[in-house]
Amino acid sequence: MKDDLVREIHETLDAYVAKADMCFRHGGTVCNVLLSQDGDTTMRTTYPRPFFNQPPLDFEKKWGVTGIAGHYRLPKGLTAPELQGYGEVLRHGALTGDISAEAMNDKLDQLISALAARNPTLKGINPGDDFLGRYNVVLGVASEFNAKDIQFFIDTYPDIAPRNDSGRYERLWEPLKGIDILWMPAPETLQSIAQQLNRAPVTQNVSKFQR
Repeated sequence: MKDDLVREIHETLDAYVAKADMCFRHGGTVCNVLLSQDGDTTMRTTYPRPFFNQPPLDFEKKWGVTGIAGHYRLPKGLTAPELQGYGEVLRHGALTGDISAEAMNDKLDQLISALAARNPTLKGINPGDDFLGRYNVVLGVASEFNAKDIQFFIDTYPDIAPRNDSGRYERLWEPLKGIDILWMPAPETLQSIAQQLNRAPVTQNVSKFQR
């Protein structure tokens, strides 16, 4: 039996599909698109994403490393693409005025609490005060970014590299040249990858990174 949260997510996604502004087919999947405006920019919200992937999980499989992806447990009946779709649809609703910013934040908070109850590593994440941090937690879990990587992204966005780190973060990438890492890992994750691939990491205390 679906719990109330999963039922609400599915109902929200069904309503999204029913009022899509346009559709297109990718392979055997019909992708539904809603359009909204964020200032002068036209935003496209697409469900399901035609190129949905989980970079850390793919990386683990390709390189034979462990502890890089989050390996999250989702509520029964909920898939990762649905989780991402729900976060994006809530953002669309706030942009179009279908829901208030407060209601969107409440829904994201409930969802994050449900995820943290199943995944203790998420309990220490601080999304900040606005919706963007909450939104990035939800999309980060869907994409299988580990908790440290999610927090690192929230703390550094939009600069990506930690502030005032004197190039230390950039130096952590040096042993990994030629390896495709398709996201911005936390310093701890970069060091773990380098150590597991026997590429000597730059020795430094990553806990001292200023963000």
